[in-house]
Amino acid sequence: MAYKINFEAYSNNFALPQNIIDDDFEKLSVIDLKVILLIFKNSSKNYSANLLSNLLNVSEEEVRKSLANWITKGILVDLPNEKIATDAVVLSKFTQPTITNVKSANSAELSFLLECMEDRLKRPITSVEHKSIIHILEYIKLPADVIMMAIEYCVTVDKVNARYIEKVCASWADNGITTHELAEQYLSISKTSKNNEDKIKKVFGIQDRNLIDSEREHINRWFNEYKFGVDVIKLGYEKTIGAINKLSFPYLNKILSSWSEKGYKTIEEITGTEYSKVRKEKTSYDIDDIDKFWDNVPKL
Repeated sequence: MAYKINFEAYSNNFALPQNIIDDDFEKLSVIDLKVILLIFKNSSKNYSANLLSNLLNVSEEEVRKSLANWITKGILVDLPNEKIATDAVVLSKFTQPTITNVKSANSAELSFLLECMEDRLKRPITSVEHKSIIHILEYIKLPADVIMMAIEYCVTVDKVNARYIEKVCASWADNGITTHELAEQYLSISKTSKNNEDKIKKVFGIQDRNLIDSEREHINRWFNEYKFGVDVIKLGYEKTIGAINKLSFPYLNKILSSWSEKGYKTIEEITGTEYSKVRKEKTSYDIDDIDKFWDNVPKL
């Protein structure tokens, strides 16, 4: 089988230096490729080892090793004189974004963020958190009000630490959530999803653990794709327990998917149809018995 480029997807692209491919390409690790592709994909942004570690979900040590490799090859340059939130900030050697010194950061924005953050967390801000906020302002470049909304989101999910806040802000920036209105929309959707998850955890009796990603995906599908209410999901749960004597999200999803494909939306539609089906089967069985009975009656 032969392969070629799909040029229909070529309208949205970014360039890489030729020597990335030429110099020992076969020796590059997966992390090396992920690091360099992410940096060149967003070449106007400045990345620290800490931020890259969060975005790629790999250890900071592995990221630092990869960055050192690319700096040695001359693809990236470091910024040894910049006093910024986290060390090992790197830039593409082939782009020239404007670097703003932290000392020139908008002091009003920074003061606003630190004051609001202390008020929300009800404790003093740590030096790490202080540096993290500066890093987000200077390098991820989200507006102060959007950063505060990201912090508020982190509080609601009980993950208030500098690394997670940076990760959320970087994710928002990458997904275009850069205005107050878009952040509000995202938070509204997240709040609805969280409420739905809490309702389902209560129905299922899940108290001693958090939901995993695949379970959240199932719940989101039941509410948003199938358009079921909690009562219908509860009925599906009861049928699951009755059939296999344990909770299984995939098994329950098959039940709910079947109901959705048949166009059922309410308890009445589901139970009414199933009752009619059972009654029909029961009636047919009784008639067969009667026929067999009369066949055995002696003819006079």
